[in-house]
Amino acid sequence: GAGASAADWVHGDFRRKTINRGKTAAVNCLQFNRQWIFTGGADSVVKMWDVNTHARERTFRGHTGTVNSLRVSGDTLLTASDDKTARLWSVSTGTASATLVGHDGPVLACAMAGHTIVTGSRDHTLMIWDMATGSPIRSLHGHIGRVTALHIDEGGNIYSASTDGTLKHWSVQMQQRIRSYKGHTGGVHDLAFDGFELVSCAADLTIRRWDISTGQPLSIITSAAADEARCVRFDATKIVCGCRDGLVRLRDKQSGSLIRELDVATGPINCLQFDDHKLIAGSDDRTVRLIDFSGDRGKTCALQ
Repeated sequence: GAGASAADWVHGDFRRKTINRGKTAAVNCLQFNRQWIFTGGADSVVKMWDVNTHARERTFRGHTGTVNSLRVSGDTLLTASDDKTARLWSVSTGTASATLVGHDGPVLACAMAGHTIVTGSRDHTLMIWDMATGSPIRSLHGHIGRVTALHIDEGGNIYSASTDGTLKHWSVQMQQRIRSYKGHTGGVHDLAFDGFELVSCAADLTIRRWDISTGQPLSIITSAAADEARCVRFDATKIVCGCRDGLVRLRDKQSGSLIRELDVATGPINCLQFDDHKLIAGSDDRTVRLIDFSGDRGKTCALQ
């Protein structure tokens, strides 16, 4: 759309505006669309906020442990929790439609596409589920560490990240692993995939871009210890990382060079998402911060 130009991201100002609502807890996951922001965290609930007014509209209650991951598609909300379950909810009613039971440990990651759900756990496995019934289809074994992040596309390709330092590509149709991406020397915190490129960040203080056809890294960006990237997203021109020191760092996708640092939070940033004109990040400091570049001045709001 007619969103902010790249220059706004590089030079745009932003000021802080804080909105306090309800209890606060570390924010582990989020997703936004044109209407809503969904946030999940250490208080075991998911909250739904109006993306424009920042009013809290709904709270999804039912998990008995920290919410680690969430995904939204249409009226369906998928959540993953330390209580060893994932849950499906109706966004419009706030009620749970299914509880996905099968993992032997906390569920740390989830994703969905088409009629397929995939979850990843501290038990080192991925599980594939039927979205219509909530029943398990099969487990995928291969990681030797916690599964920390997942992506699935409409074609049934799954990408997973693990504390074992690898990323893996699996096929739902072939029910097997296709490729491992090796090179990180520390646990992988997060991955992002746009259909063409795979980007990951890990405890070895590197961000890596991968060639999905060969499994080899296209580029490796190294950072200082305080700058350790905890979460990563990217678009055609930039890689955006949420870091341990509470800063969001923008890097040129091709060169890896640092474009800008945004002072967003007072604790580690666990999750972020951005579009043409705004960025939303969730942190251990119990805030969700929205940085808006669409106006003459950007602004930072904290949803708590």
